Amino acid sequence: MTNWSKSRSVPVVCSAVSSALIAHVESSKRASPVWSLRTFYELCQKNHQSLQNSSPEILFSVASYLHDVGRIIILPECSGSKNDKPLVIVDPNWRTETFLGAVIAEGNDFDVQGGSRSGSVSTTSSDGFIDERGFQSLLQTILEQMKLQGIRRSLLEELLQRLDLCYKLEDDASVRNFVVCWIRELGNFSGMMVTLRDLSMSDRLHCKDTERTSFTKAFFSRFQISFRQKLMQRFGIKESSGGISCGLGLLRD
Repeated sequence: MTNWSKSRSVPVVCSAVSSALIAHVESSKRASPVWSLRTFYELCQKNHQSLQNSSPEILFSVASYLHDVGRIIILPECSGSKNDKPLVIVDPNWRTETFLGAVIAEGNDFDVQGGSRSGSVSTTSSDGFIDERGFQSLLQTILEQMKLQGIRRSLLEELLQRLDLCYKLEDDASVRNFVVCWIRELGNFSGMMVTLRDLSMSDRLHCKDTERTSFTKAFFSRFQISFRQKLMQRFGIKESSGGISCGLGLLRD
């Protein structure tokens, strides 16, 4: 264990960094909320003396703690990504309310059966893939709505890929994109529905390090959403059939 770990409690240091981060976000409303890990580390070192000249391992422990308590969101690199380094969203509300809100709003205007969106030319095939030209046009629309400094169209595409909302398929003939929240159901499957009894399952997480680990509602929300999506994809469950509902229960040993 390092001297820093012995002399400083991780939550105490992270609290100071979190306060500085909130102040920075509030004072820079038009600045990009998506940072590199290096930029985040610089803020940590600037706002807490004990973090100055700290090793990357210590700085990453601070970032990981703030991620676990829902103060920031660390997006790891993904396969096929142009950027092989993690990204940090320093304002989680921006991801949910602004970015994903704009993406979903575009999806509501998107018509797969007609292969178009309001006022646009055909951009999709019958299998729901969006051609590259139409995809970039939709990203540009979202970009113009947000009006943030330092946000590029390529960064929006990167975020969609890292959030598992966009998959790019490249071949010799073309480049196509599959964006999960821009796809609507094709056809009428009501005659194929089979009535099944409700099934329940649970997954228990056990915290071994109670001093440096915190299971918060923010952590469980992210875990549930990810776990729910994987289950629905694995078993082919549609939202129209009721989907999967999640609940949270706390057990104390």
